[in-house]
Amino acid sequence: MYIDLDGFKPINDRLGHDAGDVVLRQVGGRLATIFRDDDVVARLGGDEFAAVLPRPSGKPAPDTKELAARIIAAVNEPVSIGGEAVRVGCSIGVASWPEDSAEIAVVIRRADEALYKAKRDGRNRAVRWTPAMAAADAPTA
Repeated sequence: MYIDLDGFKPINDRLGHDAGDVVLRQVGGRLATIFRDDDVVARLGGDEFAAVLPRPSGKPAPDTKELAARIIAAVNEPVSIGGEAVRVGCSIGVASWPEDSAEIAVVIRRADEALYKAKRDGRNRAVRWTPAMAAADAPTA
């Protein structure tokens, strides 16, 4: 899962980078409470986060649709900065290994493609990568 905050830049621009850091710490803390103990969640930089959800052998894959809904709800909760409530949203891109590719680098790229589709489709939503996305981005002759 690629998670990118929506509406973060205006907070930095209006309230400063210290306020932006408060938002990032709050969001990071909220994300940490949502995922399972064996999931890996990390800030990639700026306002982007990534989550890797290992699937234990013989167990079903996590329900990423339900998980994404919980992430979006948690991120949308207001953050108090100096007595002012500010809000950000998030867009999420989802891709799975090995279903979407046997190559991890390709799966990561596909999650990123799904993230940008979520942003193009209106933000504050999750999009799962599909082969149709690759066809839509293919160069035409």
